[in-house]
Amino acid sequence: MSQPQPAEPLDLDAIQARHTLPVEPNGCGTCRDRARDGQKPIHYGCERRATLLPAPDAPDYETLLDLTDAQRRGLPTRFHTPVWEGNAEPNAWLCAVCWGDGWVTQWPCPTAAEHGSDVFTPEDLAERARTDVEQLLARVRELEAERALYVGVEPTIAQELAYRSSEIDRLEAEYERLRTAWHSAKTRARTAREHLELAEHGRDCATEAIEQLQTTLSQMPRCQAPHPVADDARCELIIQHPGWHAAHVGAWPHASWPFTPQT
Repeated sequence: MSQPQPAEPLDLDAIQARHTLPVEPNGCGTCRDRARDGQKPIHYGCERRATLLPAPDAPDYETLLDLTDAQRRGLPTRFHTPVWEGNAEPNAWLCAVCWGDGWVTQWPCPTAAEHGSDVFTPEDLAERARTDVEQLLARVRELEAERALYVGVEPTIAQELAYRSSEIDRLEAEYERLRTAWHSAKTRARTAREHLELAEHGRDCATEAIEQLQTTLSQMPRCQAPHPVADDARCELIIQHPGWHAAHVGAWPHASWPFTPQT
């Protein structure tokens, strides 16, 4: 790779003299020919256009109004071109970038003095760049038109965040409902287990009472009377009744439970 050539120093006298030369392409042919021969232009309009060509991508005045001082300091070197101010007193060359609210910087500004002729864009490069910029702008317009077809179709980031937030709220509500139902089922299961334990305890108590009653009855003598005892009938041999009757269902209570013989 070839090493970059050092920038040539500024020829301020030549630049000062060029402000009367119609170097802008929209100057008339007569004035351009006269300027080429070193003569002054004959048309006032062509003379007013006798300024240096700015870079094709240089920001305009309205754009610079919205920039801060720090942003202006970050602009490329090629934007620090001289601008002829004919309305000021005295007339002077001013820097197109180095100015702010209530103040301006006379050209060459510190950036132009540091970088020399690098602040100027050759006319052939400016024309080619101007064509490239127009093509780029046309492509940008095409992309913007294509993007407009999809505006509102895909959810925006805010809509996506709102949807996810609503889904999180829904899941939290569902989780809370299931947790409440689980605690309720757990409480019902504990109550049912307590009721089951009480029922089992009652069953055990009843079984124990029956076993004790059966043991007591088995230890008492049976009635040896040679007669049957019909349902709902009294024993006919109450006097000789020595013990309890093993009567079937329907017998009188005193005929089936231990009976004390009468004397």
